[in-house]
Amino acid sequence: MIIFRRFRYAPFALALVAITFSQGVDSANVLISRHPNATHIVNGVMIEGRIEQGDLIRVINLLWKQWPEVIDTVGIFSPGGDVLEAMKIGRLIRQLGLSTTIPDDMRIIGKGATCTLWNNDMQNEVNCTCLSACFLIFVAGVNRNGDYVGVHRSFIDHALLQKMRGDEALLYTEMINREVGYYYEDMGVSRAFFDRIKAIPSHEIYILKKGEVWQAIGGQRVAGFEEWQSAKCGPDPWSEMEDEARLLLDKKKTGSLTNEEEKRSAELESLLELYWDCRFASEKDFMATGWRKRFVAFAAQYLTDEELAAVEEDLRMLVLMARESGAAAADRP
Repeated sequence: MIIFRRFRYAPFALALVAITFSQGVDSANVLISRHPNATHIVNGVMIEGRIEQGDLIRVINLLWKQWPEVIDTVGIFSPGGDVLEAMKIGRLIRQLGLSTTIPDDMRIIGKGATCTLWNNDMQNEVNCTCLSACFLIFVAGVNRNGDYVGVHRSFIDHALLQKMRGDEALLYTEMINREVGYYYEDMGVSRAFFDRIKAIPSHEIYILKKGEVWQAIGGQRVAGFEEWQSAKCGPDPWSEMEDEARLLLDKKKTGSLTNEEEKRSAELESLLELYWDCRFASEKDFMATGWRKRFVAFAAQYLTDEELAAVEEDLRMLVLMARESGAAAADRP
């Protein structure tokens, strides 16, 4: 279970309403999206557009109402938005063990960001991007897919900064960076990369190059989750068979496989299929086992009273019971 750090400075949570990673006007569109990818049917929640306060509750209610169907992925296609809301959504994703998906970077062939599998549900193709606060949600996934990411340091309302003395503004900025740094640390983002983000002015954007994304966040899968899956399913066989498999595939396309090569090709396909079946089964088992308990624990720990009033009634009752039992336990000598 991820440990949520309460804000260390009392005014910080209120002050964050003035902090964003990108400016805009429309809040996100949150909906269920189902579509096939190369290996299975994705049951996902899609967050499209600017991230605003209230989006966490919309995600919570949508996920909660789908139970007992397992939602395995959150697709984020956003130019950025509210940093606090993005971190809340990210912590929910990590607690529930969900995967995240963002656009693919196809600049190498001159196409920019692409959202092929999610296009049918997308309301505005302008949102086929992942900038700023979108990155905060993306890194929370236990499996991260896609690699079109733009980053810069957090934007602070200039009207707010104008009211401060220089020393106050410096302290305020340091508090913001500290809290965002705690979040990145919990999500496995390297300190060196966070330092790079802080060096990019809020009015600029840096689109990461191919490979930089995985270096920054420590790989496509969260380390602990990857080790657990390796223990259950063994290491990914593709790394050892890739050269042979590609050679056989090329020969298969030309119809020049010998009988022995056809047999070997079928063996390799079977090995890959067994591995991926095991991975998807383990992921669904992880999400289904204790899912409601993790959901309630997150809501009890993190939601404000105002946010709790907006969630589904059965979830709210479970959260109130959890809080009461927790308070009673704390009162015991």
